[in-house]
This record gives sequence, C-alpha cells and structure tokens, in this order.
Amino acid sequence: MHCAPSFPIGTVVRVRTSLDLRLRVFLLTLEPALQLARALSLSLDDVEDAVRASYVQLHKDRGLSLEQIARRVGTSRRTVATLSKEAQTSRAPLEHSERIGLRRELIRLLSRTPGIAVDEARAELRAKKDVFHDELGVLIDEGAIACRDERLELTRAWSSFEGGDEAQRLDSLRHFLRTVGETVRRRFFTSASDDDAFARVLTFSADDEGLGAIRRGAYELLCREASSADEAAKGATHAGEASVAFCVTRLE
Repeated sequence: MHCAPSFPIGTVVRVRTSLDLRLRVFLLTLEPALQLARALSLSLDDVEDAVRASYVQLHKDRGLSLEQIARRVGTSRRTVATLSKEAQTSRAPLEHSERIGLRRELIRLLSRTPGIAVDEARAELRAKKDVFHDELGVLIDEGAIACRDERLELTRAWSSFEGGDEAQRLDSLRHFLRTVGETVRRRFFTSASDDDAFARVLTFSADDEGLGAIRRGAYELLCREASSADEAAKGATHAGEASVAFCVTRLE
C-alpha cells in the first residue's frame, strides 16, 4: 500500500504566492478536467469557451459589475459582457442542479441560525425571490423545514441530497469539487493546519468485496462523526462550516 500526502504543507509553499506558483497549482487542478474533456471528446473550442464564460460568471455570482470583472480578469468590458451572455446560455442546463444546491445551502444556514426570518435567509443566500420561495416550498413539502410566523426551523437532524437523476448528481459533483478546490487553496495559499485542511490519497490493491467493505465502513464512520460534531457545534462560540469530500474508485 502506498500512503502519501496529496500536497503536504511546507514553509516554502506557505509563503510563496507568486504568479508562477498560482498558475502551476491551477494547471494541476485543471488536469483532471482536461483528461475528462479528452475522454468525452470535447472540442478545444468548447473547452475554451466554457472556461472563459464560467470564469466571468463566477465573478458575477460574487456581485461584481461588468466593469469590476473586466479590471479583475484583465480584459475589456465588451468581452466580459459577451462572455456573460454566453455563460447564461451554457448555464441553463445546470439550472435545476443549482436549485438543488440552493436547498443544500438553506439547510446548512438553518443549522447554523435556527429561527431565521424568511427574508433574512433569502438575503443571506443572495437568491432570487421566486427561486428561493420555490425551493423553500420543496423543502417544506418534503418535511425538512417548518415555517412558523415567517421564521424557519429544521425538522430533522440529517438531510440527504443523494439521488439518481441528473440534476441531483450534478449538484453533488459541484458540492464535492468545491470542497476539493477549497482544500487546495487553503493547503497552498494559507497557513492552514491539518485540522483546517487535510488531504491524503491511499493507493492499494483490493478485490470488489474488500473495496466495498472499506467504502461502507469509512462512510458510515464519517457520517456518525460529522453528525456528532454538527450537534456539538450548536451554540458553540468558535464553530465554523466544514466539509469532507469522500471518494473511493478503481484506477485504470
């Protein structure tokens, strides 16, 4: 068995934040996406257009104007406006999965701030009014949230967003990759300790039964410990949001 840190913290890595290092880290994180693009036979134009438009959209999602984005990414306002329109078109097929993501965020918000007012919750999540109320209605109908006197409460300790349809799977993929991306950022560009950002990869041999046993046992343990930690964090002064991305796969 081979056990090694994915990207261990070192003094040089922590203090060196040159453009060269940022590009190298970005290129390494891009490699799996490009390998997937190759496996899916996507054209270079499609890949380039998707990256450019998505990059602009990420800045818009943070509330930046077209002028601010243009200055931030080093291009013209006209180019940003064009890319923004393209992003809206390419993003349309992901709208349903993004709505599921909003449900996930609302559940977490109520876990941190039970009893929050409906309007305050929508403002905190920066969601459009109609979309927010649509997804809030779904969670109320499912029995995950109760609304009393315009204030929201969770009705159960654990909510699962697992599902077999395309939108649910895409939302889960987004959630998983956000955790991975934030771990990379914290490991390379902050002084985070192992308790704040931890990553390891184990590579070993196993038959189907052995690999399945590891997956079930490890995931069950993670769920129990995460639930216990979440419960203990309620009312704690220094508690913060945390996430664990868990995956097991066969290598080809």
